[in-house]
Amino acid sequence: MTLCPCGSKLDYAECCGPIIDGAPAPTTEALMRSRYTAFVQRKLDHVERTHAPEIKEDFNRAEAERMVEECEWRSLEIRNATEMANGYMSPAGRHDKTSQPERIGGAGICRQENPVSRGF
Repeated sequence: MTLCPCGSKLDYAECCGPIIDGAPAPTTEALMRSRYTAFVQRKLDHVERTHAPEIKEDFNRAEAERMVEECEWRSLEIRNATEMANGYMSPAGRHDKTSQPERIGGAGICRQENPVSRGF
């Protein structure tokens, strides 16, 4: 058994693995966990593929590649996630993902607090 890097305490093959391999994410939280895991594993095709359509063209692959090389991803903490029936996060219950990458040569925290969609 290989624990999933997202911190779910589930086996990778039962958690983020299938989503990274192309299976649809059952929830927005599962999508965000899989994107974190994809950064940890340097599987940027998944990160790029799951960008929301309205920001997909803003994805900077070179910057993402630089970031995964400079960071050691230590943990993911999901503080709140509220799912709506249409696959979007509720504006009142925003998804607060705090991941803690440690940059080579210094520490850093990446925080995301915004509505996201899993309609990919």
